[in-house]
Amino acid sequence: VEDYIKREMQLPVELKSFNAMPGDGEVLLSWVTASEQDNDCFLLHRRTTSGWIEIAVIPGQGNSTSEQSYHYTDRNLRNGVPYDYLLMSKDIAGVVEELATISATPTASVVPQDYALYQNFPNPFNAATAIRFDLKERSFVDLSVFDITGRQVATLIHEELPASHQTVTFNAGELPSGIYFYRLQTASFTSTKKMVFLK
Repeated sequence: VEDYIKREMQLPVELKSFNAMPGDGEVLLSWVTASEQDNDCFLLHRRTTSGWIEIAVIPGQGNSTSEQSYHYTDRNLRNGVPYDYLLMSKDIAGVVEELATISATPTASVVPQDYALYQNFPNPFNAATAIRFDLKERSFVDLSVFDITGRQVATLIHEELPASHQTVTFNAGELPSGIYFYRLQTASFTSTKKMVFLK
């Protein structure tokens, strides 16, 4: 049975976020799902002059009602050249759906001299905001969001990253308006900042 694109049926994957973090000759692609139903795998494609090419197949969770995180690093890229990526999912019946597209440009950036977590922008924000931070060395990073009661409501990053300047987009569209806190934590650095979500 050949794969085909499902366009009007109920989607088996509820995508929460899709981020692309450029590095030196590479792009780290990460995404989070809110739920999955009969999801076999994710397909990552990169655009070339002749069209989209498949660069990775990442196994899915099958069925899940909890938040799941995924990542893939596309390496051996040219700095200064923009790359377009397409994220798709494939269910157990072979049906493929397009989830999201994103672009990133690898750069040979100067390594930060210290760790830092910056104030999100915009703030207050409606739906989406950008969070920037610096890593002075390769570190395992946890970047999470908490509500005013201290309950964790989102995990934006939970993986090892190289020394670099990083920017992550947080989409709070499904959360209620209010005050939230985001915390960056590594083995040797922890910082927390407040942000305001207004619908």
